Amino acid sequence: MVSVVAVKAPPPYRIRLAEDADVAPWRAYLQGTMEDNGRDGAYFAPFAREDHASRFTPQKLAETRDALARPLTEPGWRRGFLVLDAAEAIVGSADLNGGSLRSDLHRCSLGIGLSRPHQGKGLGEALLRATIDWAKGAGLRYMDLGVFAGNTRAEA
Repeated sequence: MVSVVAVKAPPPYRIRLAEDADVAPWRAYLQGTMEDNGRDGAYFAPFAREDHASRFTPQKLAETRDALARPLTEPGWRRGFLVLDAAEAIVGSADLNGGSLRSDLHRCSLGIGLSRPHQGKGLGEALLRATIDWAKGAGLRYMDLGVFAGNTRAEA
């Protein structure tokens, strides 16, 4: 397994690679962010608030665990990065997803987000840097980041 290159997060936060034991709390964090998804035109996920329940089933939880354990040499791998506050609560995350084809194993897509109270503190930049450093260390050559229209911080 590739370890995370040390990236300094602004105090009192820290960033680390997600482990199997983090899957349930990570999903709970993501599920909690869905209440805010699309409010005031700011999107955290590419689906409507009303549709989020289907994304957090026990089957999806198992699929996430399987993808996190999958080696980078196999299609469908996934890695997660967590932003933790001083109380060790998840306040942001990023996920890297490998392609579904063997010919795509040199690249990944990136999803990233922070809960509103923790935005504007340099955490997004630190989280992005952590994922880039990890991807480079893992030998990945391309990272695709989609940004929702209107997300001026990410567009900058």
